[in-house]
Amino acid sequence: MGMSAMELKVSSRGQVSVVAMNGDLEVQEIGDFKAVMDKILGSGIPPRAVLDLSGVTRMTSYVVAMVGYYNAQFKQVGGKLVVAGAPTVARRSFELSGLASVVTMVDSVDEGVKSVGG
Repeated sequence: MGMSAMELKVSSRGQVSVVAMNGDLEVQEIGDFKAVMDKILGSGIPPRAVLDLSGVTRMTSYVVAMVGYYNAQFKQVGGKLVVAGAPTVARRSFELSGLASVVTMVDSVDEGVKSVGG
C-alpha cells in the first residue's frame, strides 16, 4: 500500500450514505468500491448516496464508468446518487466519458446530502 493507493471511507448522514474516496482511483481498488455500493444498493430502502471525490488525485475511465453504472442502478430502484466536490481531474474524466450530463455533480457533500433528500 503506497501513498498513491485509494482510500475509501463510508459514513452516514441520516438516511444518506457518504462514500469518500481519496488518492488514485485505479482498477485494482474498485473491488472495495463495488462492495460498498452493492451493500448500499441492497439495503432494502431506496438508496441515497453521495460520492465525495474531493480527495481524488487521479481517476481512470474505468472508475468513471463504474460510477455511471451505479448511477443507473440507483435510479432503477428509485434511489439517488450524486458526486460531490469532484476536482478538475475527476470532472474532466466525467466530461470525456459523456457521463457529466448523466451524473449529478455538486460542489460539496452538504449540497449532495440536500440534493438526494437527506
